[in-house]
Amino acid sequence: MPAVPAWTAPLLCCVLTAQSPAGPSVSPGFAARAVLTETAQPAAVRAVAWTGDALLVASGSDLTLLRPGHAPEPRLQLAAGADFAFVATRSGGRALVGELTAGAIVELDIATGQRVTTFAGPRNAFDAAPLPSGDVLLNANPAWPQPGAHAGVWLAGPGRQPRELLALVGPSGPLLLLPNGDLVVAELGPVVPPPPGAARLLRFAATDLQQAIASSGTLTANQAIANVNGWSGLFDLALDDRGRIHASDPAQSRVLHTAPGGLAPVGSSIDLGNGQYGLWLAFDDRGTAPFAAFQPGERAPALLTCHSDFATRFAVTRVVPTRPTLRADVAAVLPAGATATFALADGPPLGLAALVAGATAPTPEHVARTVGGIPLCLAMPTGAAVELPPFLLDAHGAGRVTFTNPGGFALPLTVQAACLGTTGTEPTFATSNPLALHLLP
Repeated sequence: MPAVPAWTAPLLCCVLTAQSPAGPSVSPGFAARAVLTETAQPAAVRAVAWTGDALLVASGSDLTLLRPGHAPEPRLQLAAGADFAFVATRSGGRALVGELTAGAIVELDIATGQRVTTFAGPRNAFDAAPLPSGDVLLNANPAWPQPGAHAGVWLAGPGRQPRELLALVGPSGPLLLLPNGDLVVAELGPVVPPPPGAARLLRFAATDLQQAIASSGTLTANQAIANVNGWSGLFDLALDDRGRIHASDPAQSRVLHTAPGGLAPVGSSIDLGNGQYGLWLAFDDRGTAPFAAFQPGERAPALLTCHSDFATRFAVTRVVPTRPTLRADVAAVLPAGATATFALADGPPLGLAALVAGATAPTPEHVARTVGGIPLCLAMPTGAAVELPPFLLDAHGAGRVTFTNPGGFALPLTVQAACLGTTGTEPTFATSNPLALHLLP
């Protein structure tokens, strides 16, 4: 059965440009930016999936593709009286769309809405994880609401009779396939809603999962290679590029995350604000920078979080890293003997910073070194970089330092700030945006 009851919320389609004062909050080094929110048209939002540049939203009997700034694009309509169970994207521009009570699963071409194939799945599926083979794992409770009904992980696929791989206790929850093929699945327990800390995550080795699939066998909770309680509720799971699992909870406003490779909650990814509750999660992978504090947001993954008050509002918020900002109080040319003041803002609170300067025009940023698994990017050749004396940052992550042109040379100068600090219990390393100056002799 679903982890939360059906609820009514308006259909997404409006682009927002600002957060309200009572909106989501994040740790220093990150920003929370509204992406989509509702219009006045009410509909039951049943499932959401991220396609890479748009959202697939299953609302009422319609599956709609939503791109910020564009009109909604219809993709699929269910028969009258049918309900959506889940939507999951897979490689090749395809999506799997489940129907709740009949269990049918449609494989859909996202770009055109054309049905590629339809195959049987279990009734009352809640979440899905597509497999590279073309099959799919589902967390479902087919017998609900009959006495003794239980959730479980099911295997389905084209030409395959759906079967249960793993029996679970309690209502259906999310599942997640890790890059190495391991399976992480939530078990919410027999008490609904789960008492604080009673829900757990279990991790199964890829080899055990593959053997159970190939041999028509099953898995048991005792085979889990990791088993961690401490969660109060689990609605959706998403994995970042540092190996941390982020988890939403339909009964609280915070999206929590684990340590890299762990299963226990250790920190908050976003607090959605009073009266807002976390639902579907996804990562928008943008490339070279990690999902870590104070990184260049244009090159880092972003966490998309769906949330609602279950009454009048449904929204999607993007959590994205933001790098420190360096500014100078002079124009691009600095005469001999003149002094420039460099102001750093939005760095690590109470951290340490130092200017890094190179006698060169700015170059495309490259990874100069990696510290604690976080790449430090410079817009100058590494061999040309000179680090100036460090300076302290205040509680807001701001600091100032002066530089005097000694004269004698006419040369270009690129300046960045390198920062060191902490966010929570994690060390933080970052570089600011580069500035270009020209020194006069």
